[in-house]
Amino acid sequence: DEDGECLILRDVAGDEERESLYEIVEDEQEQEGLLAVFEQLCQDVVNYYNGFESAPGIQTDGELTISENVADIGGMACALDAMKKLENPDYKLFFESNAKLWKITGQRQYLESLSTIDVHSFGIVRANRLAALFDEFYEAFDITEEDGMYVAPENRVSIW
Repeated sequence: DEDGECLILRDVAGDEERESLYEIVEDEQEQEGLLAVFEQLCQDVVNYYNGFESAPGIQTDGELTISENVADIGGMACALDAMKKLENPDYKLFFESNAKLWKITGQRQYLESLSTIDVHSFGIVRANRLAALFDEFYEAFDITEEDGMYVAPENRVSIW
């Protein structure tokens, strides 16, 4: 608002409505409850990314990269949602293109330094760990429990 305070909005649009409709959550107790839920979802994202190897012996710091990981999850969810409107969406091509986008090489010392100061996860994390959150990825590549990138549905995080 004009005082620089953050407002929490509730989506009050019905399932059949084409446009979003929001109202401000003014009840302090409800605000605190919603904040607690959001904080838990963020912690789930931290835990999901924490320790994922971005290069041999270099692990992702989920706390450091939380803001960008949340943004990546939301961005991919939006892109996949938009693809559902296509007549024949090619999810395999989508995920392959996304992986190519995040290809990166670098000297080990540089990558080790980045892992302690950069709020962005490494490219391989932004491609592989992110993709593993979405059903479309599993369907496009026939991923099963035996595959290295498999994440059980109950362990796939979603924040939005």
